[in-house]
Amino acid sequence: MADSTAYPQVALFGAIGGGWREERVIPALEALGVTYYDPTLRGRAWTEADGRREAEVMAHAETIVMVFLAGTPAFGGLAETGWAAASALQRGQTFILHVAPGFRWEVPGWLRLLPGARGLVAQVEDYGVRARALVVDHARRLAGTTDRLIVAESIEDVIVALQRRYGTP
Repeated sequence: MADSTAYPQVALFGAIGGGWREERVIPALEALGVTYYDPTLRGRAWTEADGRREAEVMAHAETIVMVFLAGTPAFGGLAETGWAAASALQRGQTFILHVAPGFRWEVPGWLRLLPGARGLVAQVEDYGVRARALVVDHARRLAGTTDRLIVAESIEDVIVALQRRYGTP
């Protein structure tokens, strides 16, 4: 249902990959009859035009969903969450955030065995754990002040929040 000209009801941002959009959230939105924006590129390179479209959608969608799974660092997306949440609340949008616990960078096992790479992997994982903890802590504090910011503990909670917002079919 992603339409390139109109603004969708729900924007699906966050980590690319992991199947959370395709396998779980999009089928739930389609069952509800809700329009959505999926920024997944499917084999092509990201362009500045994509960035402009993402910004437009984020500014106009009724609900913004940001999901970060446990296997990717997603530093850029995590950094974006605070600004995205603050601007969504300022515009009267609903903002749903899920940051999966238990971050462990999904790299090939052999890479963890290389002496030079071991330290790099450990450092990325440390930064990833800290960044996620800070984002979730700040989001929970802000969520306590409004019902338009939802910090979901799981993908199931994201779907339940969307069903509450748009009506269970």
